[in-house]
Amino acid sequence: MMKTAGAITLIFPMMMISLLLIAITASGAVDSDVVLDSNGDPVRAFAPYYIEVRTSQGRRANISEFGIDENHALSCPQRVVAYSDELMGIAKPVIFLFSTHFVRVSAELSIKFAWTTECDEPGVWKVADSIDGSSWATKEIFLSGTDSSSDSTFIIKKSENGSYKLAFGSSEKPQDFGLDEIRYGVWRLILSNNSGFTVSFVPA
Repeated sequence: MMKTAGAITLIFPMMMISLLLIAITASGAVDSDVVLDSNGDPVRAFAPYYIEVRTSQGRRANISEFGIDENHALSCPQRVVAYSDELMGIAKPVIFLFSTHFVRVSAELSIKFAWTTECDEPGVWKVADSIDGSSWATKEIFLSGTDSSSDSTFIIKKSENGSYKLAFGSSEKPQDFGLDEIRYGVWRLILSNNSGFTVSFVPA
């Protein structure tokens, strides 16, 4: 009886340690899917973040809005652009419209500017045909979207080196974005197979 009791006494703590290791491993697997901000903290839904852009040439830019008239930043409607750090463009924070507390890699979500837009539009990002008269086949991001609609659905992708990218559509068939320079230091975001930029998220 003494041997049996001793074996049980030894097995019980070993089982507890094994269960603890399994729980830690499972928790780590889930947490690896959470998008992290510039401080290494989980990106939260409905909290404001600046989106910083790094181009393939190493230039830095910030997500904001710009008018459809390339010569007038305040013209309507507005579209989503990246302003180079070299310019005095105002970075505008966004919020991620998502069903859970933390934003996860490849999870479908909507994106909205946290501030009122210049043209009093909803501010929800929407992919639509360009209306500038020069590139009818080009699709870019406007601010007249509706939360959860198919043309306002985005995901955040994570590359092998750990950097993040924005993509349009469902997680099954995401479409990448590229940068199209409309004037010096100002790029509009367009659907493109040549996605030459990554993004990071900075708490506002």
